[in-house]
Amino acid sequence: MMCNAVFDGYYNAIGGSPEFFYFIGVKNFTSLLKNVHEDDILKLRDTFDNIKKDESSYLYIRLKNNSNVFEWFFIEFRLMREGDADTKSVWADICTIDELKNSYIKKDLSKLEYRTLLDIFGEIYFEYSPDTNIIKFYWINKSQNIDIYNGGFSEWKKYMIENKYIKDRNINIFEKLCLDIQNGKQRFCYEIRDSKIYADSESNYNVFKGGAVYYNNKLYKVVGSLVTDMGNSESEIVKVNRDALTGLLNKEFIVKYATDILNQKPNFSVNIVIIDVDNFKLINDYFGHLFGDEIIKSVADTIDEIVNDRGVVGRFGGDEFVIIFSGFNDNMELRSYLKSIRMTVEQKFKNVGSKIDLTVSIGTAKYPVDGKTYDELFEKADTCLYIAKEKGKNRYLICDEIADIERYEKKDKKNFMAIETREKAARFLCEIMDLLLRKRKKGILESIKIIGEDRNLTRVAVFFGKNLERIAVWGDDISVYDNAMYIYKGSYLTNFNSNGVFVIHSSASIESKNPEVYSDFSAQVIYSAVQCIIYGDKGKINGFVSFEKSFQRSGWTEMEIYNFTIIARLIKEAMIGYE
Repeated sequence: MMCNAVFDGYYNAIGGSPEFFYFIGVKNFTSLLKNVHEDDILKLRDTFDNIKKDESSYLYIRLKNNSNVFEWFFIEFRLMREGDADTKSVWADICTIDELKNSYIKKDLSKLEYRTLLDIFGEIYFEYSPDTNIIKFYWINKSQNIDIYNGGFSEWKKYMIENKYIKDRNINIFEKLCLDIQNGKQRFCYEIRDSKIYADSESNYNVFKGGAVYYNNKLYKVVGSLVTDMGNSESEIVKVNRDALTGLLNKEFIVKYATDILNQKPNFSVNIVIIDVDNFKLINDYFGHLFGDEIIKSVADTIDEIVNDRGVVGRFGGDEFVIIFSGFNDNMELRSYLKSIRMTVEQKFKNVGSKIDLTVSIGTAKYPVDGKTYDELFEKADTCLYIAKEKGKNRYLICDEIADIERYEKKDKKNFMAIETREKAARFLCEIMDLLLRKRKKGILESIKIIGEDRNLTRVAVFFGKNLERIAVWGDDISVYDNAMYIYKGSYLTNFNSNGVFVIHSSASIESKNPEVYSDFSAQVIYSAVQCIIYGDKGKINGFVSFEKSFQRSGWTEMEIYNFTIIARLIKEAMIGYE
């Protein structure tokens, strides 16, 4: 079903096609928010409220139909008229996921639409070429095809049967499926339960949907999708291998991907490329960590767009990215990509702020010239990155073009330790993010307990509402105040930076500047703290979170301050609807 609708700033439909009102139910529909699945509300709000003029915003969410059953929809939002909630109007093109799947082989589907469509589904896809008798199973992550199996059709069929991956009761169905694929049947759909479809997969529920593509009355290709997990829109293979912030592949998968290729001792070149954002700490310090996250996402998108389907891109965490290129003929071909990435990032973010410009440094090593294992190549590439940084940043270096690389290979390995530290912090933050966005307000107490115990704090206190009333506390709750209105005393609020964060390494530092608040610190036995303001609309203070120590310590690390800032923002999201 494809339809359209127009919404006002309150998410109410103020117009729409007949198909929209028929499907959604005229009587049942009061607001888009009330008809969307609760797990998709935050996603809808974020997209709908931030639509910009002359730009399209895309979203896939679950909506209730006229039978009160949720179905997946793909929606393109466009801002028709700006203004407040009363005057704002938003156009929406709405399409069910099934309808998008049916459009898979339409001849007028552009490459961009094609890849966006498949990336949304997050499932497994297959292609069969009758000219080569090759069948390929893959999933799509942003612009890259991630192969699961790529080989002869007859070999695949024989392998599946001989290894008992196809259960005996499913053999006849499997044979019919294979026959339809090889004969180029116009449309087919088969359900095969409790069987594997490709090597190393789990035995589960599988539904093959596909069809043939003909060109000039000749079978060109057979294409289709494979749903591998009943009831889920995204298969496990996709979910566990994606980086939460950028949507790129995560570190675990990119390492496995490169290792698997190199273990096969390929007869083609493999390049491992490491990219690091220059001066990223300064970006966070000047503009805040939330802005830093947006920069990371934007850099990720830039790299992904340039690499496209020529390689595979992943994020190692923090500000570090990795690309695996295969089959480059020479360094000239590789250099064209590295130069494009370096220059595009530099120009895209030119004068992003008055204090810094955004650039990247790049190091790369090649199989089999610079090494034959993943560890060897990664270390060589990382050494090249180190040299690029040392030579002034904003440049790329190729390992086999550096004459004195041995001198640099004896460098201090603290850089590797720093990467591991960032990785651990990222995993910790993702755990808290998942808990708060899944359980929302009910997850706050559990979250601050995890934070307090992990960071060896004395207390974590959360305040919310007009009077900043205490809604949750972990740790020493004997002396904690019922509210945090003390922050309005004197000039205390001037201590907070533009992100709403104030770091107190020792309460003695505020004794002379804010004596009235110092007495409150003493009463609550707060010696050291990281305090975060939660802002609402128009800069209004809606909440306050205090991460505290009651004893002397060496100081708060940059990573702790970063994590606490993000967690405070997540608490804000968890409290949406509870104001």
